[in-house]
Amino acid sequence: MTVQQSPGDTADDPIETPARRQYGPLPAPLIAWSGGRAALALVLPVGVGLLLAGTVTIVGVVVGGHVVVANGTFTEVEPFGVSVVAFLGGLVVAALGFGFGVTAATAVVIATADDAVLRPGRAWRWALGRRRLVAGAASSAVLAVLLVTAVARAWHADEPVLVTVTVGLSVVGLVVAAPLLLGWVSLVAGVPRAEALRRAWGAGRSVVRGGLEVTATPRRALVGVSALVLGVGVGIWLLLRLMPASVLRSSSILAWWCAIGTVVVLMVVAVAARGAAVRGERGRLRPPVLSPETADRRPGRTGVAAFEVLLVPALAFAGVVSSNPAGLVQYTVASVDEGSLEQADVADVTGRTVVSSIDHGPPTVVRACRAASCGTAFAVSRPSLGSAIGAAGDGGLLTAHWTVRSAGDTARRYELDVVHSRPDQLEPEPGPRASWWPTGRRAKSMPLETAAADELPAGRRTTVAAIDVADLDQSSYGVTAVAIAARGDWPVVVGIARGGERDARSHLFTVFCGEPSCVRHTVREEALAWIPPFDDHALDAAVMSDGTAAAVLRSRTDPRLPELSPLRLVSSHPDRGRTTVRDVASALPPGESTEWYRDDTDARVAAGSDGNPVVLARSSGTAAYRMTFCADVPCSSSSSTHRDVAAQATADVPTAFVIDRSGRPLLAVRDDRRGTVGLVSCRDARCVEHDQTTIARSARPGTIQEGGGALAMRLTADGLPMLAVAAVPAERDSREETQGFVIRCDRARCGAP
Repeated sequence: MTVQQSPGDTADDPIETPARRQYGPLPAPLIAWSGGRAALALVLPVGVGLLLAGTVTIVGVVVGGHVVVANGTFTEVEPFGVSVVAFLGGLVVAALGFGFGVTAATAVVIATADDAVLRPGRAWRWALGRRRLVAGAASSAVLAVLLVTAVARAWHADEPVLVTVTVGLSVVGLVVAAPLLLGWVSLVAGVPRAEALRRAWGAGRSVVRGGLEVTATPRRALVGVSALVLGVGVGIWLLLRLMPASVLRSSSILAWWCAIGTVVVLMVVAVAARGAAVRGERGRLRPPVLSPETADRRPGRTGVAAFEVLLVPALAFAGVVSSNPAGLVQYTVASVDEGSLEQADVADVTGRTVVSSIDHGPPTVVRACRAASCGTAFAVSRPSLGSAIGAAGDGGLLTAHWTVRSAGDTARRYELDVVHSRPDQLEPEPGPRASWWPTGRRAKSMPLETAAADELPAGRRTTVAAIDVADLDQSSYGVTAVAIAARGDWPVVVGIARGGERDARSHLFTVFCGEPSCVRHTVREEALAWIPPFDDHALDAAVMSDGTAAAVLRSRTDPRLPELSPLRLVSSHPDRGRTTVRDVASALPPGESTEWYRDDTDARVAAGSDGNPVVLARSSGTAAYRMTFCADVPCSSSSSTHRDVAAQATADVPTAFVIDRSGRPLLAVRDDRRGTVGLVSCRDARCVEHDQTTIARSARPGTIQEGGGALAMRLTADGLPMLAVAAVPAERDSREETQGFVIRCDRARCGAP
């Protein structure tokens, strides 16, 4: 009787060794390795396909500014501006590269299971003529990508039930269909489709013992090896996450998951090939391309070549990506997930970003953030009437705030206190808060009781100015503002307070510190009428090149006080006693008509490249900015020039503005409708042209209150921007739900043009 041989099965092989007759094919790990030939046959086509597919995406994403490098991770901040046709085209190209690579790698694995050697080049040439096999593998890859994309979208949309159901059904489907992978191996080996599927499905309950398969059945073998490799991959991934946040860490994690994906594919194919060979008729599976007469039984050196081909590009990739050649926006970001950050200020202290809450009423609360984490929050003042923070010049932190001295329940005196904290005092040991610590609603309604001196963190306190309260009925209670400007190693503190005198008279103090702690100081005082806006950003200050301190003062107007101006510039010098007050209302762009109680303005001042003040102002209810360039330090109105800057931003968000070492203005803006934070970068010192770049997401669109929250920006000692951002949820029960974070740029202007 003649035994009919199925395609893919071999007759007696005169070269077959006794070891093979006794133990069967090689163990699955050795088959998967195949001397490195299988890895090379798989990775090279897949890499080429991904490179071609990613070209369109990279150009559309990087050039369009849709991706930034945050904490060493590539993060999407804008929807990809790639058309659906281009995306689908790239997906098809990448899938075809995967299908071609898997087909060639499967041929190499089958040859290894038959103790033969199939070179990658020959496997690729053979796979070129197997269009149906390549298309089938590519279709499977597309389905897997679509499934992962759907799960990721559901995860970002906070749909945990949908994610659980989708993942659960997918796992069950993969477990049930696992034996069909044996059919894939048989198809590559040349077995007819119907016969291959019959063998594969029937092998699901076929038990092989005697050391041939540890897990006995194909389903257990395939599922077990996938779970084992993925488990090891997750463990190594967790160890890699312990590395400091950097692009190198992100690249290493990406490379690791690519390696794990390669290992999973090769191990699954190897287990399937071994299972198909063991369960095939006469225990053999014909390797494609090769015949017993042409089979190369000599071990090759492809393993070393494959290692070099994979290792060298991986190291080059990590080096190139770490240098960020595309010039992406790059920064470190840390979440402020405790307490309130509805009004904020930032300062650079010995390489750390210190962020503070500067609300009226509660104590000034600060925390030091390093890299991607923030330390313990603590108070540096007693309950205050507004505060500001700044670098002290000696590596410490300077905090200025107004405090009230009371007799019983009546305020008698406002004092402008300055607290100097050393760097080691900015990270106190975590511990229970004192009884006066403000949280939640209590932060708004708590009485201004006085805390004992030993209840506050260490710091040298100096009272630099004070005024008596003349308004005993408290109608002017809390009418104060304060700002800090850098002047080399010696800061300048500017504060204004209204003691209840007639004609809305207030007192503006400019304090020139004679040392970083401001114990020695010079004070210039100016009395002027002032009715502050309802928000807390009523004062800003900067120091010019000649040492003059320029402060912009915002005010509401009142028909009964014609001397009031919505915006004034006050200039003082430590060696000249005369203070200059200029009306710079022309610095305000035309705004919408609003009610008197919303007739607020917002303004900032910085030292321009010519050493004169540059004022950035915005009217209430509009997103238009006006930049005023003063021709002299006092900013005479006749010599000022203006430049209007249009930005995509939400009206009534606090203005954030700096001029860095390049002499060009840089603005930070928030677009609450899109839930993004951006930078408006001027191309020249006069901002004739500008670019707007989205750098971060503050929240999902529609989940935050438009115009609520904080936005502040300063420069580090290295001249790099740092920002504090807080978005207020549209629906919230307490102030503790404010979503805040701090950004410290790793590149000049954060990488913006």
